[in-house]
Amino acid sequence: MIGMYARGCVKMNLYNMLVSVTLERESQNAIIWDKDKQINYKEFLELVNAIIFKIKDRGINNSAIGIALKRTPLLIASMFAVVASGNYYVPIDLSIPQKRRQYILNNSNASALLLDEDVKLDYDDNKTIYISLKDKSGCTGECIKDEEIQERMAYCIYTSGSTGNPKGVMVKEDSLVEFIHNFSHVVSIADCKRVLCATTHSFDIFFVESIFALIKGMTVVLTGETDGNNPKRLLDIINEYDIDLIQMTPSRIRMICHYDPEMKNFDKLKCIFIG
Repeated sequence: MIGMYARGCVKMNLYNMLVSVTLERESQNAIIWDKDKQINYKEFLELVNAIIFKIKDRGINNSAIGIALKRTPLLIASMFAVVASGNYYVPIDLSIPQKRRQYILNNSNASALLLDEDVKLDYDDNKTIYISLKDKSGCTGECIKDEEIQERMAYCIYTSGSTGNPKGVMVKEDSLVEFIHNFSHVVSIADCKRVLCATTHSFDIFFVESIFALIKGMTVVLTGETDGNNPKRLLDIINEYDIDLIQMTPSRIRMICHYDPEMKNFDKLKCIFIG
């Protein structure tokens, strides 16, 4: 089992799991996005480390950090980086109204907001950390002296707020590690090589399509901003990139079944998670 146990059978945290799998698969594609763009595991880990350094340079610790990034490897790298830096992330969907974004940032008492360098939001410049795919630390995991798994917060996701203002739900890192460990025992995904990542990062299940998939040594195929609601585009991606594993809500899988009633495009899939 990749990245689960080491150092005298002590459970690793998420960052050290990533380091472990990178040592085995450094030249393998970690993420494919925007049609033909690719980043391998070694490059991805260097990107994670670069973001960690930027956060630590600000002296931020044990705080909420907002993530309002486009769908590129920066999005997933920032999640690893925020947790590894001793903080927890708050996903911010760029498509939601500005007033709602501001409410989430204020309510979570975010100490910083991670943004793509070409994105400008109405937010405190002193709390904004701009990051780029060009950011590289030039080092591997040995450069980051991270602790073992502990009961620290990993993220806080805000619900839709259909009955009022959105509510923040906090999840600890050790819970995510236990999820990875137990999920691997319940479901066999050893033969899965490529996973479709079509969920917005403001939903919990994004974790399975991104962080979990990378820790298990898969290649994440990250869809574009509008692909998730386009059944033809999703099926094209599944076929073009030889996707093995997909995860979808009942409403999304129903949408695809209406477009392709015979589900011929699913013939090559090895795992379908619906929930």
